[in-house]
Amino acid sequence: MFAALRANPGVMAANFVWMSDLPDSVVEDLTKYYSLAGNSNFREYLATLGYFDKNGRAKPAWDVLRREAAAFTQ
Repeated sequence: MFAALRANPGVMAANFVWMSDLPDSVVEDLTKYYSLAGNSNFREYLATLGYFDKNGRAKPAWDVLRREAAAFTQ
């Protein structure tokens, strides 16, 4: 994503979601929405998209996001 942003300086904004892993209730709703409620791989994928886990611990992606985003402010 950051390589694409660097290659396209006209892009004015980017949205990075989600800060934390999604609550089980949201994961349940999304798997139903996408008609994949029985797909455990999809459920696990959705449940772990955050930069922080459900206990508030930063994942490696958080350091990458911070480092790459900081390069845009220099």
